[in-house]
Amino acid sequence: MVSKTELPTVECKNLQSAFRNPDSVDIIIKQEVDKGYLVGPFKKLPFDRYRVSPIGIVEGKYSGKKRLIVDLSSPHESQDHFSINDLIDKEQCSLSYVKIDDAINAIKEFGRLSILNKADIADAFKQLGIKRDQHHLYCIKWRNLYYYYVRLCFGSRSSPKIFDNLSVAICWIAKNNYNIPVILHLLDDFLTVQASDTSGDRTMALITLIFNRLNIPLSKKKTVGPHTTLEYLGIILDTDKMEARLPQDKVERIIYFIGTFLRRHSIKKRELLQLLGHFNFAARVIIPGRTFVTYLINLSTKVNNLNYYVTLSAECRDDLKMWYIFLKQWNCVSFFYDTFTTNAADFELYTDAASTLGFGGYFKGHWFCSSWPPELQNILDSDMSMAFRELYPIVVAAVLWGKHWTRKRIVFHCDNESTVNIINKGRSKVQDIMKLMRKLTWLAAINNFTFSNVPERSAGSRCTSHDLSALLTRNVELTNSVSCLLKTSIAPRTRTQYECGFSAYATFLRMTGVIWLNSDMPSLLKTSIAPRTRTQYECGYSAYATFLRMTGVIWLNSDMPPLTEESLIHFATHCFKNLHLKCSTIKMYICGIRYKYLENGKTSIFSDSSDKLYRLDALYRGIKKNEKKSTKPRLPITFTILKDICQFLRKGYYTPYVDILLEAACVTAYFGFLRCGEFTVLHSFDSECNVSIEDIRFLKDKVTFHLKASKTDPFREGVDIHLFASGASVCPVLSLERYMDYRTRKFKDSKSQDAFFVMENRKALTRNYFISSLKNILAVLGYRFKN
Repeated sequence: MVSKTELPTVECKNLQSAFRNPDSVDIIIKQEVDKGYLVGPFKKLPFDRYRVSPIGIVEGKYSGKKRLIVDLSSPHESQDHFSINDLIDKEQCSLSYVKIDDAINAIKEFGRLSILNKADIADAFKQLGIKRDQHHLYCIKWRNLYYYYVRLCFGSRSSPKIFDNLSVAICWIAKNNYNIPVILHLLDDFLTVQASDTSGDRTMALITLIFNRLNIPLSKKKTVGPHTTLEYLGIILDTDKMEARLPQDKVERIIYFIGTFLRRHSIKKRELLQLLGHFNFAARVIIPGRTFVTYLINLSTKVNNLNYYVTLSAECRDDLKMWYIFLKQWNCVSFFYDTFTTNAADFELYTDAASTLGFGGYFKGHWFCSSWPPELQNILDSDMSMAFRELYPIVVAAVLWGKHWTRKRIVFHCDNESTVNIINKGRSKVQDIMKLMRKLTWLAAINNFTFSNVPERSAGSRCTSHDLSALLTRNVELTNSVSCLLKTSIAPRTRTQYECGFSAYATFLRMTGVIWLNSDMPSLLKTSIAPRTRTQYECGYSAYATFLRMTGVIWLNSDMPPLTEESLIHFATHCFKNLHLKCSTIKMYICGIRYKYLENGKTSIFSDSSDKLYRLDALYRGIKKNEKKSTKPRLPITFTILKDICQFLRKGYYTPYVDILLEAACVTAYFGFLRCGEFTVLHSFDSECNVSIEDIRFLKDKVTFHLKASKTDPFREGVDIHLFASGASVCPVLSLERYMDYRTRKFKDSKSQDAFFVMENRKALTRNYFISSLKNILAVLGYRFKN
């Protein structure tokens, strides 16, 4: 990548670090020559013109390992000669490195107990050669003898980019030729992530095979796996606990640095930059800590020379103390945050402040409301009072409910520009506001959530300040009034006597054999719909209640919210325009509202079957016409594809047992018209609804497959599916007989109630394992399943 190779001969003097470590230079040069990375020694180089660059020794700060570097940026600031790095285009060598968040996102995709493998290339840059016509540009001189590099060396601007191209090619080979779904790399450091029900040993074997075939050596010490916990990019990833954490030695090292700095009045710029490097690394896990580096960064720009001293200001010391608290009192663990940001309103979180009334907040049925404390009056009268007022209830909400926000990336909406800037920057010049920010940041750290703020732009995203303040005030006053009126309507002693009388009456009825069924009704109603449907219904009802509160509608907590066709029309419009939901989801939400009224025995507009909601139906049609069409068509598994799958598995792809299992499952699903969930399990096996051995009956020319439960059989009556012998190469009877025979020999102590389709670990075949295996097979066969 050098733009010009015809250069005049120049010999530069070696760095002082080389003269201070002559024995280390001797050893490393000999090793480089023995491995073929360096050619020499020569008393005279075999080139007419050449460039000798300085060499030096760099020592690992904490490992103590010494490495030979070549200063290809020398001569520095020369008017007569360009350095080698000056002749390499910076833009062509720019790189975008993988981040720890990329690994975390992959782990979140595959879920808990994801399997991790790590591989590291030995002598990374030295695996690639330098063009022959550029050998004369990479010369060194030691003890009056000359050498020249024939492999990439440390110190060249182009080495990382050239080597990264090799790493990218390796990742492409792993994904496309060996079906390794996720493989990340940072130069010579590779990481694979896969689901818990797949074979990590197989992936590690494939990785080793790839590097062996490419004749690229791996570092035995740094190549590890399969594990659920390992260190990658200096961060420990734990897929069991679903968290990332700092290694303990790094935590102790940073604490030591901070403690040393806090005892000093001034420090060198070099030391400050070193500490900022540690903070930058730690902030990968301690995300809220990014707030407390701004003053330190600004301080580092005050002087140019690295050996000049800078004075630690009070603000810088506060930042250092905050980091010290983070590292000392917190376990330095970061749970994997949600991939997407969550608007505060989307999970029913609202806060606001009014300059005269006070402040308040609401979160999923819980609320707080108070007037401004007298001790804050001086702050409230200052120029920054509105910013303080807006931030104060947010901090109060975090104190009360922060433990429920774990792993969330929360976006607060605010109609005060100063508050928006303060929260996003993480700091303020006003010390009183900064105290609130420190408290909020600390709560975010210990409860593992992150936050940001955006300006309020529309009334749909949140109530205005006055509306919400008034709404909170009215709700508080109304709730308190009702509670007090009911409680004081009778004397305390009279209330006690009333309760004794009711208890005695209930006991008498039980003694005389009277039975009432109110206690059994909730459980029966609860089982009338599937758990997943109930969850969706509750989500819909909750969204409706939240929408009404946002629009200022008030009702008693003991009563159901008001329900009219007009309110449903506005709610459906809100779901489509603001929540960006599809028509099918909106219908499900409104079904949930209807069911909630039915469950509570309340009459509603849905009670009268003759009163059809024509306007709501018309709105459904309008939403359907305006929503974006789905761009993910599902392609069928045709008989031709099924035949290809069977022939491929019979040649051997996984283990013999897994090949037979997958063939039997695919053939059974195809000829039985089965959904994936009808012959696989989601997580664990249930003999009451999943297919067991006793559900399969082998007859002379057919197999009877008893399906206990399906989507079209809500009352679990069961149905027999008959699979007949076809006499062709793809036959359901032959596939099932072959699988049953192999299964019986492999698992001899199986019972009739055990799962029929089981994986090698004897657990029931899971949906995730079946689909991922099928995708791998289709990819190898050349079918683009993503389309």
